Amino acid sequence: MSNDSSKFGLLDLFKISGLIIILISVGLGLLYFFKGNIALSGFLTLMVVVGFFITINFLEKNKQFMVNSRFRHWSMYIWIVFFALSGVTYLFMEHAFNIEFGYKQRIMSQAEERVKALDLIIDDFQSHGTSVIRDYKSSYRTNLAYATNSPTDPYFIKLTGRPYNWSASALSGWLLRTSSDQTTRFSNISLLVADADSIKSRGFNLKLSSVKAKVQQIKNQNWNVFINWNRLKLEYAFVNLESEAKILVDDLNSYCLSSLPYVNTPSTQPLVHVTQNTPLKLDDMAAIRGEFGQGRATALGLFMMTQLLLLVPFVFKKTNKPPRRNVGKVKGGVRILGMNEYEGCG
Repeated sequence: MSNDSSKFGLLDLFKISGLIIILISVGLGLLYFFKGNIALSGFLTLMVVVGFFITINFLEKNKQFMVNSRFRHWSMYIWIVFFALSGVTYLFMEHAFNIEFGYKQRIMSQAEERVKALDLIIDDFQSHGTSVIRDYKSSYRTNLAYATNSPTDPYFIKLTGRPYNWSASALSGWLLRTSSDQTTRFSNISLLVADADSIKSRGFNLKLSSVKAKVQQIKNQNWNVFINWNRLKLEYAFVNLESEAKILVDDLNSYCLSSLPYVNTPSTQPLVHVTQNTPLKLDDMAAIRGEFGQGRATALGLFMMTQLLLLVPFVFKKTNKPPRRNVGKVKGGVRILGMNEYEGCG
């Protein structure tokens, strides 16, 4: 009796091992398919595992009836449920391994491109701002050098407009004080340009520093998701990298147009971001299976192993031999004994 108990305990262990493998592998496939929705994927995984558990137990309990009826008992229809659950299991098991062994590298590559796009935005902003301030200094120096104390002078007019913003009276007074001595005038010009450069560059460098800090924060929040392969946040981080890039470009364009000292105001947005609309295909099982089939062999091998583990309790469940059919016939009102009945008469 104790031997039977230990044997049945071992058979149950096989079944539980199979269910645990299904729990992990199917759960992983569903988690990818539903893009990190752990509540929904967990619920459906549990339904599959419970479905297998109930089905296998039912088949075990009804094995004797199946044997007695030469496997024509109505409980044989429960095998349909078992095979349906097995089909679902294989689909999501293969989906999980195709992503882990194939599509994962594509995702990492695409995410890295989006991170590099953020760095490119910083580089473009730094290059653009530096160029604008350099042109501003050069133009400022030229206008101050050639301006005359006349409201109709083109250089005078430029200095009283953007981006220099001199008042006409202040500019006229400065020109009067410096018109008699060219050496004094050019010395004053150098001081004025250096002072303006310091003010503009300080504001620009502060903005540049804040942008770099913001980009680093975006990287820490999103790129680390892919580095650590946080399956719950893959979809969110992938989309967020692109949305943050758009927000960043819009913010920098607004800053450029309002704060940079353009000699000639640009007619278009100073910074351009090429939108990356390539979506993650975590829920496209057919596309992933067709392009990234590296996990197929592993999934098939693991699937076959789980099927064996689940069916071990059913296969090795002891049953009694089915009763022999009575092969006797009635002929002309006389019953002719079957072979088993002759043997019983002995």
